[in-house]
Amino acid sequence: MILVDTGPLIALIDKGQGEAHVKCVQTYKALTGSLLTTWPCFTEAMYFLS
Repeated sequence: MILVDTGPLIALIDKGQGEAHVKCVQTYKALTGSLLTTWPCFTEAMYFLS
């Protein structure tokens, strides 16, 4: 299980993040465990993505 903060969560979802998005997607595909975040990080990410 991997704990994910707001920044990488946004970069994983938002293609507009450029190189950070590409790196996060590549890393996500290479992971074998599941991702875990907290409600505050999720809420902050959704706020910035809206």
